[in-house]
Formats: sequence, structure tokens, C-alpha cells
Amino acid sequence: MTQIQIYTDGSFNPDYKMYAGACIVVQNNDTVGQWVFASRREDFLQSNNVAGEAVACVQGIRFALEMFPETTELEVCYDLQHLGFWATREWKAKAPVSKWMIQELDKIAEEYPDVTITYTKVKGHAGVPGNVAVDKLAYNALQEGFERDSAFARKTVF
Repeated sequence: MTQIQIYTDGSFNPDYKMYAGACIVVQNNDTVGQWVFASRREDFLQSNNVAGEAVACVQGIRFALEMFPETTELEVCYDLQHLGFWATREWKAKAPVSKWMIQELDKIAEEYPDVTITYTKVKGHAGVPGNVAVDKLAYNALQEGFERDSAFARKTVF
């Protein structure tokens, strides 16, 4: 069976008034795609880097399902504890970005009823290869967004 993992991370700089995020899609230990973005969506800014990781989680799942429509299992790997607790409904979503994330995950569940998504917490800044890669991508997306002085999103398939 093909193993599909999605690594997510977010980045934020209060001086930029911008957050960013990234995800990579990994198939059988090979990175096969990435999605990066930066945004200034006003109601999400209060959540700092959490906004970046939450958006990257949702978009990463959508991107992986677009790349592998036949898959029935996805594993989302994240370093932000909040993400897994919201996704599994152990914590109530209160901030606009967490409420949005839950709504989007519910839509995905309705669209793909045969897909099981598991959430795995990985230790941040501990040398986990997928996490290291996505952390750098999120940071670079934030820098790119600031330099452009605008929001953007980009996906790449390898």
C-alpha cells in the first residue's frame, strides 16, 4: 500500500503583519509535492503562526487528495499541538482560524467519506526530516510574501 504523509508548518512575523505556511506531500518516504502560501487575512492574523499551520493542514490534505485520488489513508504530521487536538475534536475551536479549519476538515470528510486521516504529533526542531523541510518552506514563504508585499499561494508537483 502507498503511504501518503503530509507535513505542515506555519510561520509568523508581527513586524510583517503576515503569516505563512507550507506543507509537503510524501509518498513512500519521497517528497512528491509542496504547497506554500503567505497571507494577511485579518481575522486569522491574531493566531500568528497557528494560522499558517492550520491553513497548510487543510490545503495539504486537499493537495494530497488531488495528487492521489485513489488513496484511502493519509497521515498529517505536525509540530503544533493545537492542530491535532482541534482536528480530533479534543479541543473546542474558538479562534476564527481554528473554526475555519474544523469546517474545512468536515467538508473534506463529506467529500471523501472513504478516506481515513490520522494526525501524528512530531517534535519540532528535533531533526525530523519532513518537519525540518516544511519549517524552512514556511519561513521562506513568509519572507517571499513580505518581499512581494502581497499574499500568494503556490503548489509544486515533483
